Amino acid sequence: MLHLPPRYQRPTGVNAPADFADYKTTSLRHPKQPLKLLPQRLTELTGPVFGEDRVGAGENDLTIANGGEAQGQRIVVHGRVLDGDGKPVPHTLLEVWQANAGGRYRHTGDNWPAPLDPFFNGLGRCVTDANGHYSFTTIKPGAYPWMNHDNAWRPAHIHFSLFGTAFTQRLVTQMYFPEDPMFFQDPIYNSVPEEARHRMVSVFDYDATVPNWALGFRFDIVLRGRNAPYSKTRKTTMTDRTAKPAPTYPVVPGDFTTAPFGVTPSQTVGPYWHIGLPWTDGPDAAPTDTPGRITLAITVIDGARTPVADAMIETWQADTLGRFNHPDDPRGAVDLTPAGFRGFARSAADSTGTALVHTVKPGAQPTETDADEAPHVNVSVFARGMLDRLVTRLYFPEDTDAHATDPVLSSLSETERAKLVATKVDGGYSWTVYVQDEDANGVETPFFEL
Repeated sequence: MLHLPPRYQRPTGVNAPADFADYKTTSLRHPKQPLKLLPQRLTELTGPVFGEDRVGAGENDLTIANGGEAQGQRIVVHGRVLDGDGKPVPHTLLEVWQANAGGRYRHTGDNWPAPLDPFFNGLGRCVTDANGHYSFTTIKPGAYPWMNHDNAWRPAHIHFSLFGTAFTQRLVTQMYFPEDPMFFQDPIYNSVPEEARHRMVSVFDYDATVPNWALGFRFDIVLRGRNAPYSKTRKTTMTDRTAKPAPTYPVVPGDFTTAPFGVTPSQTVGPYWHIGLPWTDGPDAAPTDTPGRITLAITVIDGARTPVADAMIETWQADTLGRFNHPDDPRGAVDLTPAGFRGFARSAADSTGTALVHTVKPGAQPTETDADEAPHVNVSVFARGMLDRLVTRLYFPEDTDAHATDPVLSSLSETERAKLVATKVDGGYSWTVYVQDEDANGVETPFFEL
């Protein structure tokens, strides 16, 4: 039996609906069945911790690459990462990817006739400092056309990926620029409730502008907190053409004293996440030579029964003894079993929609009651057309007795439970995630609201 830390609040009126008609790709990539409530237990209250070990020298400067300097307007983008309680989130990994000054991504799928910059790769990483502050230097991206609707253009934006300190806080979003003339016709930006759109818009920051070098923009990011989100007023510092003026809120202690009002909305990972998010060892939750190492083959299928070839899978799980090397695990610091196990994997789907994760089978976990949680893996699904990640769980077929008392599985129908159990195959397990089905008794995988 465990005494768990406080849960993270579920923000309301922040994120876009899963199905947003004006963003056409969402139509086949959102669940048709209601999300199930996933009580926040230890798997959700812990999460992967990445710091300087994931950042190479100079990765926060996107303007220097391949032996030359990028073309375009240099900008410094900086801000703080806070939680919904106004506390800084220190030493957490922040990843960015973007188009170049002409609005083109360095990706084989982007072939509109804008120039490629040989000295701009469009990806960067940094880690927040003790006060939650981050900074990177880049080029202001250009707008670009896409085929969503007639004369469709994406406003200039930068993609952001953040972990926070828990699985629950995971966020992928986009940063926009003030007074962008393309806001009015962009369905991705406008999918977010009007009162929250300004939280995605940066502020021109003259104080951060570097003389004779780069303009400054400030973008503060707020992840979910354990207590109630901001509810007081703030001094208005930004507006845009479509958003209401931002209300004010309590000043946050520290060198950087402003932040958006409330939690930052999620935005789609987009089709070109391959630029910024792949890691060479991403699929390896356990090292190559780990005894008992298994492979999870996770296939993602959309509502047209088509493989989602641009999907990205992330997994988070306990070690073989059901423990997390995380400060919020009430059992204290542990040596994970096996050695070198990190519990997190990130894997790209191939043309069949299948992503491979190399790991070990997790152990069962005690709960606040007498019923243990059966061995499981938390799975996040990201893809173009998903305005927020989809969260589900993978269970193992040999744990039938444990499934009967698992508090999550026992809250589902027998049909729903069966869809979360993987199939044993040579070398590991195979599992198919069906994103959508009109029939409540059909193949759609149960997805959870955190």
